[in-house]
Amino acid sequence: MQTFKDNKDQVWTIQIDVGSIRRVKANTGVNLLAIDQPTDTHPDAPLFTSLSVDELLLCEVIFSLLYAEKEQRGISDDDLAARFEGDVLLRAVEAFWRSLIDFFQKRGRTDTARMLTANLELIQKAINHRFKELETLTEEISKKLSLNGLESLESIRPLSHSAN
Repeated sequence: MQTFKDNKDQVWTIQIDVGSIRRVKANTGVNLLAIDQPTDTHPDAPLFTSLSVDELLLCEVIFSLLYAEKEQRGISDDDLAARFEGDVLLRAVEAFWRSLIDFFQKRGRTDTARMLTANLELIQKAINHRFKELETLTEEISKKLSLNGLESLESIRPLSHSAN
């Protein structure tokens, strides 16, 4: 069981057990027990790879795992989705993978848990790599702006549209 906070600072719990796995399969068609198997929609890759690259599918899985908690709080599907901005989604995804790893570890499927841990580490490395690329790009843009007499990206004001 793992937790994360949404953009309204509410704590959500991702708990993976047989009941939640059944609910995910009924709602999304995703069988988390077959995480290392190919799927009908992605026959060339195991499910964990599909979930790693198809963020919308992963969101649907996470929302399905949060269904009971969402209902208990009286939150609609749209309201829940609106709480998942970029950083919240990142925390929810990490909580999902860690919960799934815990589930397989406790089941004695240490090989699957190790595989999922390696996948999570790979995802985190990719995110860190992308972040570094964006930092470098930002620095390059800032240098070019300073050569053109602008101090930084913050000195560029968005165009405003005035009513006529």
